[in-house]
Amino acid sequence: MNKFLFLCLVFVSTFSSAQLSKHPMDKYKGMTEIGPAYVDIHFMGQIWARYTELNPGSTVNTTPKEGVFDVGLRRWRLSSKAFFKDERASIFTQFGQNNFSYKSTKYTGSFFHDAQFEYKIIKKRFQPKIDYITLGGGLFGWSGPSRFSSPSVGNLLAMDAPLYQQATNGISDQFLRKIGVYAKGEVSKLEYRFALTTPMTVTGVETTLNQNYSVYNPTATSLQPQGYVKFQVFEKESIGSAYAKSTYLGKKKILAFGLGFVQQNDAFWQKETNGDTSKTAMMQIGADVFFDSKMDSSRYGVTAYIAYHNYNFGKNYIRNVGVMNPATGTNDATIMNGSGNSFPTLGTGNSLFYQLALNVKRLKKMSPREIKTFLIHDHLGIAQEPIRYQFYTTGQLADYEGLGKSMYVFNIGVNYLPLGTQNMKFTLDYQNRPVYQGDVLSNNVITRKGMYTLQYQLSF
Repeated sequence: MNKFLFLCLVFVSTFSSAQLSKHPMDKYKGMTEIGPAYVDIHFMGQIWARYTELNPGSTVNTTPKEGVFDVGLRRWRLSSKAFFKDERASIFTQFGQNNFSYKSTKYTGSFFHDAQFEYKIIKKRFQPKIDYITLGGGLFGWSGPSRFSSPSVGNLLAMDAPLYQQATNGISDQFLRKIGVYAKGEVSKLEYRFALTTPMTVTGVETTLNQNYSVYNPTATSLQPQGYVKFQVFEKESIGSAYAKSTYLGKKKILAFGLGFVQQNDAFWQKETNGDTSKTAMMQIGADVFFDSKMDSSRYGVTAYIAYHNYNFGKNYIRNVGVMNPATGTNDATIMNGSGNSFPTLGTGNSLFYQLALNVKRLKKMSPREIKTFLIHDHLGIAQEPIRYQFYTTGQLADYEGLGKSMYVFNIGVNYLPLGTQNMKFTLDYQNRPVYQGDVLSNNVITRKGMYTLQYQLSF
């Protein structure tokens, strides 16, 4: 019996060494060799505990409420990427769930966020990491019109991404992912991505024709061309993933200027006064600037982002968004926001967004002994003091055609990074939003409400 167990252990050990050995090349360090490919697997989870001041008239299970405390899983992800040994082909998949709360349907919810295939057509000689052209397809996030139209959710600076940049999220796409084909690459300091996608069937929004405002056209069949081009002044960001980072925690010096678009013919429709139906092409245009400072011996650093968007969704279009909305209904139809924590996030018109953070390595000055030790390590080139805190603020100012007064929402918060990385993060955030009363013909801000959130994130 002992000999049998010994032989089994030898067999398992030999099989594991042959099938799961680590590739010696640095580019595949930490990855697992399986057959013809090297596989990388990651996990990420975010849990929110919050108190929300609800919009007037909100109800929770038919009970009127002014405020509510709830806990929910904001995101849950399992992702994997396989690089084939020819160094040209790769596959990326991401599986998980968003916004699982007490309102969610039990025993359901997880789905594939990404399922994409890539193949490198042209590679630059002597620098194989720089790719001129890579073609891909499937379900993916390589889209426009701006940097955070496809955010890296495990690397967010603030509590959440600027969701207004994902304009069709959940309506004609699957949580910003779209089905189609794309081309990406970089030439010198210029990076590009262009895609042609098939919009999914319109769901979850009003589609009935009316004269006051445009709505999504459920009969539209046109494809969506889109793209985003970025010029990088200093260090370059990786083009390996569609999802952009919000901060580099002082490890890189990045200054990137971006410009993008998304377009679809006849995406919206409305009824004219004579009874005819008119259709409007959707056009999203975005321009943004991202900056992240590299920190050596300095105690402080800065991460900053500013974006301008012009959206055309037809006459007076407004979309209210409430993340993981804690309310189940409303008994006040005059509140334009709707129930819970919703507010007019998207609309036809112009918007500005900013994101600014002070990155701090330590809250207090070092003692003379700590300074001496740090200077020795710095001289030897082994000083690696990480960022522990990020004090941030974000804001969106929008002038939408369907609103009587400009919309302004802002967040302030702090991230605590015990490991000096995004692998473990605690975030305390306060959001302040406007509440509108009326309809698209006549409305105004009547009050403002807040939301207080504590987040815990783990990833590896």
